[in-house]
Amino acid sequence: MKKRWLAGMLAVMMVFGLLAGCGSSGTEEKTGGEETEKEESDKEQVTVACTWQDLANEYIMQLAEVAESYCEEKGYNYVSADGQGDADNQVSQVENFITQGVDAIVLNPYDKDGCIPCAQKAAEAGIPIVVVCTQLSDLSSATAFVGSNDVEAGEIEMQMVADAIGGKGDIAVILGPTGISAQADRSKGIQNILDKYPDINVIYEESAN
Repeated sequence: MKKRWLAGMLAVMMVFGLLAGCGSSGTEEKTGGEETEKEESDKEQVTVACTWQDLANEYIMQLAEVAESYCEEKGYNYVSADGQGDADNQVSQVENFITQGVDAIVLNPYDKDGCIPCAQKAAEAGIPIVVVCTQLSDLSSATAFVGSNDVEAGEIEMQMVADAIGGKGDIAVILGPTGISAQADRSKGIQNILDKYPDINVIYEESAN
């Protein structure tokens, strides 16, 4: 869990470093104090907006807090919205960000399919959008994705369980919320390992919805 938290924090910092570069519009070269003044002015103009999948989730809340702290440290304007576990909310939030004329968007999607319009709308508006931690099933409209390989994570989790029970026995699997890419991909990883252990039986499987 600690490794996952650290990876998430790193991912958020990478995202904001990338988006700050995308959002900066200053190209004119200056020297001395004039250059410093121009850089500071550009920083104040950069607004990064984030839509988080569900701030009731403690892990997501921590990511949002790191994002806000990073923006404060760098002098960027930070706008945050809570998707509350609903893809339609996140699509509306991205539409609002576009209307507000933000410089860049961070999307932490709740639904890998339902949030695709977020990336499409941002791309159509010419606003860079980075998907973080959970994926979209179609990332073609996104500027970038920053996150972990959840299939591999599922394989690691299941292999640890298989080793702990000696490769045989009955187990229960509690899945993440349905529709999130992490849930789908980790399930694939778990099944990849289960296929190697015919004596391990999944006697209970349920979503965390």
